[in-house]
Amino acid sequence: MRWARFFAMSATLAGVLVAATGCGEEPNTSPDLGVGSSDQGGQLTLTVRGQARPMAAWYSFYYEPLSDERPAGVYLVVTAVEPGFDCAHPSGAFEAISFLFPARFAGTYSANIVARRGAALGATTGSGGSAELDGDDDRLSGWDLDAGVISSSPGGSVAGRMHYVEGDVLLDGAFVAPRCAALDFIFPS
Repeated sequence: MRWARFFAMSATLAGVLVAATGCGEEPNTSPDLGVGSSDQGGQLTLTVRGQARPMAAWYSFYYEPLSDERPAGVYLVVTAVEPGFDCAHPSGAFEAISFLFPARFAGTYSANIVARRGAALGATTGSGGSAELDGDDDRLSGWDLDAGVISSSPGGSVAGRMHYVEGDVLLDGAFVAPRCAALDFIFPS
């Protein structure tokens, strides 16, 4: 049962990432919606078959009411994505990988990959990845499940390091990630 729920959650989050990155609508004007591109720095790099390119990162929230693995609550998700990704005008044409964190504080470690997308990262299936938070200023302020909204104060960010390797695909380096509310997900109860 536990693995079935994990795979269902992974498939659901992957679908959310695809849906969120596939729309071309105008951004919601909520004050906690990250807009524009992630230009807060970091040295995150994706290398595929020896060709390196920079990556950016965004953070979002995931609400899970019931789980065999974790207590109900709001969890932090950090997504590494190509720097051209624009949270205000998302597109699905980018390499991306997302890590779910079990807690929201500096020193938290995750090996839980919940979504992958793109020609290189989307084709991988391995679990050889990890991410760690060096700093967490996510500014979570609450959530309204009936309205489907997770709120945080403007201006927050999270920082840390990621490492993922499978075959000739390597993601490695440091990140500083602003919030992208378009990537938030509330798992139905």
